[in-house]
Amino acid sequence: MRILFVSHSSVVRSYQHKLCELAKFPGVEVHLLVPDRWIEGNRLVQASGPLCHEVTFHVEKAYLVGRVGGYFYRPRALTRLVKRLKPDLVHIEEEPWSVACWQAIRGTEAIGAKALVFTWENIWRRYRWVSEKILRYVLEHAAHIIAGNEEGKGLLLKRGFRKGISVFPQYGVDENAFKRKEVSPLKNKLGLSATVVGYIGRLEPSKGVDLLLRAIARIDSRVSCLILGDGPEKKKLVTLADELGIEGRTVFHGGVPNDKVPDYLNCLDLLVLPSRTTAQWKEQFGRILAEGMACEVPVIGSSSGEISETIGDAGLIFDEDDSEDLGRKIKFILENDSARETLAKKGRSRVMEIYTNKWIASTLYSLYKSLELSE
Repeated sequence: MRILFVSHSSVVRSYQHKLCELAKFPGVEVHLLVPDRWIEGNRLVQASGPLCHEVTFHVEKAYLVGRVGGYFYRPRALTRLVKRLKPDLVHIEEEPWSVACWQAIRGTEAIGAKALVFTWENIWRRYRWVSEKILRYVLEHAAHIIAGNEEGKGLLLKRGFRKGISVFPQYGVDENAFKRKEVSPLKNKLGLSATVVGYIGRLEPSKGVDLLLRAIARIDSRVSCLILGDGPEKKKLVTLADELGIEGRTVFHGGVPNDKVPDYLNCLDLLVLPSRTTAQWKEQFGRILAEGMACEVPVIGSSSGEISETIGDAGLIFDEDDSEDLGRKIKFILENDSARETLAKKGRSRVMEIYTNKWIASTLYSLYKSLELSE
């Protein structure tokens, strides 16, 4: 079974772990197509080869990189690649309303293979007419769609897609990298106190980091806060920390490469994802929560989007946009050693059960086999 993945996000090598696991299954040959570069987490990432030798790497020139819906490959480049490889299945990790997804579907049709599409979209909206036309075309020609969350599945059904739909995340967690470990030197270097509450991710209004700062201002002054990431809200957040009188115990640190994230997660006694829903966005999964749970860091998330489904019973949920409720939840965990340790163990167990790259690869393999048998 020859599989061609089309995935802009897999320019980041750490996101290729599931492909390496998938390639271990008997009779599976994995190819990956990525654009020559991508903007990930406000950083320009150049395509630099596969994570493992079991995956065959293909790079094509792309335009409008960083724009999920608008980026595209050179005309006919994708179709030429599909005709040369002759895959049994093309797995497209591009939103079904995107130009790149349309290019991949057209290429798949050129050889009569099956196309499988992944989507994170979980808010109903009408796109501009070109994107709506692409979306209708993709829904008509895709053999199966994977939604990253249950709301995404509901949107597909609302749009009339009646072929197969699966629900599971795009990427798993590397349990060998994301695990509990000693990082006291890093913690001391950052100037963090004994107890640390933190956030890791983009600094944007929708991420609700201001709520975390307001909650920190309400709790023990011996607790410090680590904010790891960059974005347009950083200056406002630094100013807010100063206004709240917590600038002395709040550390703002820029973004770090994915392979360094486990070290920073292990600096935390508690991880918070305080996302808030907007007209255009709500949390689609909350990957950092799964990574935190893998490191046995207790987690708290808002009630936005998919967060409660991601956490399950392995963490706490606070009412979205309510810093007082968040403050109460933070206090409960920090003041309750038993609850903190219980949640830490539950988090690791949940990740090992349903969020590892091995689990994602196994689930994909079973799906591919079912599509193969349905011919």
